[in-house]
Order: sequence, then C-alpha cells, then structure tokens
Amino acid sequence: MPKCSSFGCNYTTKSKNNPNVSLHNFSKDEELRQRWINAARCIRLSKDPRLCSQHFLPDDFEISVLLQKKLLGHSRWKRKLKDNAVPTIFAFTPVKKPRSQSEQRAQRRQGQQVNISKFLKLQLLCVHSFFL
Repeated sequence: MPKCSSFGCNYTTKSKNNPNVSLHNFSKDEELRQRWINAARCIRLSKDPRLCSQHFLPDDFEISVLLQKKLLGHSRWKRKLKDNAVPTIFAFTPVKKPRSQSEQRAQRRQGQQVNISKFLKLQLLCVHSFFL
C-alpha cells in the first residue's frame, strides 16, 4: 500500500479520509530527488518513495488540472507537480534548545578536559627533563 515517505506523515492510499490528497513519486533527477529527501527528512526510502500533496504549496501544481477541478468539480487526471517543485510544508517538531544547566555542565566538562590536557603536558615535560 503506497504511503507518504515524509518523516511523521501518516497518509496512505488505504485511508480514504481525504480525497483531495494525492501521492507523487520522487523525481528521477538526482539533484531534485536529493532536495526532496532533505526537505522531507527521509531516513530510509522505500523501493517506490512518494510524498503526499499536503507537503506542497498550491503554486507547485500545474494550473490546468487545478483549473479543471475548480470549474468541473472533479478531475479525471491526477494533479501534476511542476518540474521544479520541492516540498515545503511539514509539521516537524522544532529542535529544542538545551537547558541552561545542560549548557553549563557541558562547558565545565570542556574546561576540565582542557585542564587535564595541560596537566598531562606538564607531567610529560617533567618526565622528559628527568631523563635529560
């Protein structure tokens, strides 16, 4: 059963709850395909990856099919994306900023590592001077 490859999107053709949503194959053009993968945050792609129309702006679709759907109330053809369309609409959760305590702890650890490396250099100098 075809489904949307976008991270966090659960749309499948099995769920017929929204007839206005369509699935679109990834581009064969490697550059455009990579842009889709990056935008959708795809980790693993299926054999036939697709993205649903919910991830595209209305301007990303060919006008003729959209116009036909508006005028006639239906469309016999699947909505077609423009050749350069890249998905831009996603509901990713924003990356949380680390808490200030976590940042302070990380800075202290980093400072401790610097102090340890200075200590080891001093020991090395002492040992080296002992043997000279």
